[in-house]
This record gives sequence, structure tokens and C-alpha cells, in this order.
Amino acid sequence: MCTKPKNRVPENYVPCVFLGERPIPNTKCPVMGADSSVVFEEESSRSNIELSNGSCSDKKCQQRVEKCATKPIKEVQFHLMLYIQMHLCERSLQDWISERNAKPKDQHVLRCPFACVDSDHTLNILKNILDGVEYIHSRGIIHRDLKPRNIFLHGHDCHVRIGDFGLACKDLILDGHEGSSSSCGDSSHTTGVGTFVYASPEQLKGSHYDSKSDMYSVGMLAFELFQPFGTEMERVRSLGDLREGKISDSFCLSWPKLVKHILNLTNQDPSVRPTATELLQSELFCSKDTVIYGLQKQVEEQDKEIMQLRRRISELESSVSLSESNKT
Repeated sequence: MCTKPKNRVPENYVPCVFLGERPIPNTKCPVMGADSSVVFEEESSRSNIELSNGSCSDKKCQQRVEKCATKPIKEVQFHLMLYIQMHLCERSLQDWISERNAKPKDQHVLRCPFACVDSDHTLNILKNILDGVEYIHSRGIIHRDLKPRNIFLHGHDCHVRIGDFGLACKDLILDGHEGSSSSCGDSSHTTGVGTFVYASPEQLKGSHYDSKSDMYSVGMLAFELFQPFGTEMERVRSLGDLREGKISDSFCLSWPKLVKHILNLTNQDPSVRPTATELLQSELFCSKDTVIYGLQKQVEEQDKEIMQLRRRISELESSVSLSESNKT
């Protein structure tokens, strides 16, 4: 029978990966409390495994023990690397808009600049953006930098993905970005963040803002989706006018339903701006009958709530009158 070496790894030993420098000899393993010098030894000072006095029952066993005794313990090093797997999108919304505006224009398009806009396809892109914004806001997150470069399109059907959450913050929770901040009530957010053209006035000023700030950016995006620009100067001028509440007559005539919502979205007063859910339920994406039905359902639910409140009030009045009668 072979004698066992003195320095052996415990049966319940859990191997640890040490990141950085090798642990100091004679320190305890943080997992099992085992002596790390058993596993990690300096190669220059590695010693043979000491065997207790005794003999093996056969020569083969003795040879194996001698071979193990002369073989140095090798240190195993783990090289770890962090990989971030990201979804590949072919282009951004900015690329899509630029490609559409750069397409050759025939005589018909020259007479009507909006003829190059595929209204159904463009409206579907806007709807998908609103679906994403609705989800973000439902999780209590403000994106704070919605713009064409941060919206990505994937596949031939232009599946929308919202990206670049570098400025995103949790609504009503102070974010960790540096910069001056001003508070209103129990909320405080960083001042002057976001892209100037698309950021809401209250976000640039640093006053209190919430998810309605993102809806301002959606209004700017909606306008740019349906308004082709021939030059960058024309784009800057038109978006600047929109920030002041001005929209060209030609745009109003071409997209009468859309204009009302864009003006509400870009209103200086955040309370006027609709939420993503309200906009998705508007006549812009639903038929008139669907909108009427939805409003009727809301009225019915409110009537039920009013009846419950009236019943509760009557019960409270009855209990008060009974208590007063008992006192008398």
C-alpha cells in the first residue's frame, strides 16, 4: 500500500480563479479556507512531495510515487476576457432618412416634395418607435437622447431598435452623471444633456423634467420623418422653426392629422404633450371607429368607478349617523 503525501489538495477543495497578482503564500482560500500555498507555490522554491516512512507493496507503485515526487506542481493560470455580444443593425434611422432624401427626384416629385415619402411605411416606423418609447417609459426610464442616430433599423422591413442609453436615467431618481442639476419636489436630473435640436426646453434648461421630455424628441423625429430636406441648412432651419411652434403651410396641407400631434408633442408645456400610449391610441394609428369605441370604454369604466365611490360615500354617511345616534 502506498503512503500518501503530506501536502495534498483536500477532497472538498474548490479551485479559485485569482484575478491580478498571485495570492500571498500561507493565506487562506476565500472559498474553502484551505491553505493556498498547497496549490500556489513559487517555481523556484518548489519542493518534492515528502513521503512518510514506509514502502510500497510492489515496484510499479513505488515508481509511480517516485515519478510524482520528482514532478513539480504546475501553476494553472486562467486568462479571462469579457465579451459583450451586441445585435448588428444594418443602418440607423439617420441613414434611412438621408438615403430617402438623396434619391433622384422626377418632375412629379419636384412639384410635390412630399411625394418621395412612403406614408404607410414611414407611419409604421413612427409607430414602432412609439412602441419602444412606451416600453421604456413603462419601466420608469427616461432615454433623454432620442434622435435618428440613436434609432436603428434591422432587416428589409426596417424593424426598429432604440439604442444608446448612455444618457438614460431612472425616472424620479437622481442619476450619476456629472453636471449641475436643479430639483423640483423630490426629483432632480442633470442639466443640459441631450442633443440640442431634439432635446426638450426643460431638459436643456435643467428644470424638472420627466418622460414627457422624451415625447418632445418624438415630435421632432415625427416631423423629420415626414419632411424631406434638400440641404442640411434647410433641415436646421425647419427644425429650428418647429422648436418655436412654426410649421410650413405645405406640411400642414400634406399631413393634416399629423400636424396636430406634432404641435402638441413639441409644446413648451410638458403637460400638453401626449404620452406614447395616448398617441398610439389616437386616430393617427387607429380608425375613427376604434377611437370612439376606446373612448366609450373609458367612459363606462369611469361611470363604474363613480358608482363605487357614491356607494362608499353612502356607507360612510350611514356609519356616521349610527355612531351619532348611539352617543345620544
